[in-house]
Amino acid sequence: MNTIQEDKLSMYYGVRSTCEKYQSTWVANAIFAASYNIWVGKLPLIETNRDAQTLETTGITTDKTTKRNLMTDKTLFVINRLQSYANVTANSELLESVQYSASDLKKARDTDVVGICNTVLAKANANAAAIVSYGITAALITDLQAAITAYSATLAKPKAAKSQTKTATENLAKLFKEADDILTTPQP
Repeated sequence: MNTIQEDKLSMYYGVRSTCEKYQSTWVANAIFAASYNIWVGKLPLIETNRDAQTLETTGITTDKTTKRNLMTDKTLFVINRLQSYANVTANSELLESVQYSASDLKKARDTDVVGICNTVLAKANANAAAIVSYGITAALITDLQAAITAYSATLAKPKAAKSQTKTATENLAKLFKEADDILTTPQP
């Protein structure tokens, strides 16, 4: 909320308090009572949008970064082991299919890095029996799959949070206008 909106909300609380204090004076006035009930119904909507607007997205982004780093670290470990296995067995097809560096993973876009990690995971699964002696166990492959899944689940969260904040800001402007109109428009 901006300063004007914060001041208005404080004023609204004062108006509500005064109206509640003197309710016996106006309760018989049907037009005022109806307008007041519509107006006071706007306050929880304003509060809800205020709370949504102040949603902190830093934690969401940090969580996404942490999960990406974990996924890429696990992927790089598997890549190194697959490359070792491919070199020893002269499997140039496998070697070429996992030629990714830490830089490649770091620079890749969100969905591209998931694709790279899934490719490495598929190669590890295809060669699972042969690479056990290189330190790639079934548990390690399962951990890599879990890391990919966890990171994939975070891909849309930062944008969704920012979108929610933007929508709340737009809603606040609309709700304050509606509330002001109710307070300032003469009723028949």
